[in-house]
Amino acid sequence: MRPSCIISIFLCVAFSIKAGARTEGGEIRADVSECAAAQARRDSLRLEAVRFERAAFEAYDPMEVSLALVSKAEVLREAGLPEQAEEALGRVRMYALDDAQRRDVLVLKALCAYDRADYEAALVALNQAGGGSVVQ
Repeated sequence: MRPSCIISIFLCVAFSIKAGARTEGGEIRADVSECAAAQARRDSLRLEAVRFERAAFEAYDPMEVSLALVSKAEVLREAGLPEQAEEALGRVRMYALDDAQRRDVLVLKALCAYDRADYEAALVALNQAGGGSVVQ
């Protein structure tokens, strides 16, 4: 197990015990294991994002680079890191993508902006993706 997983599990257990998360039988409640599982999921998503970054670094074709960066952005957004996902999307080479892929990238940018509560940027990205005005 990775050290960050072990540390996060330890901290989840320690804080739950301190907050009175033990039942009368002395067993730790399920929310502690849920916390540890969520942390392990985030760690695995971050590792997957690193793999996509490496694929983008090693790719020669601009389309392969762009698709790897889009995959990285999707994973980062799922991990709850919309700012880093937008950084990855900013490096996508839009000229190498076809129209449908460009539209997907712009929709993903809109979703990341929405996750950051930047609704104006989300609307701008949606307008670009739609090729017209989404909101009048």
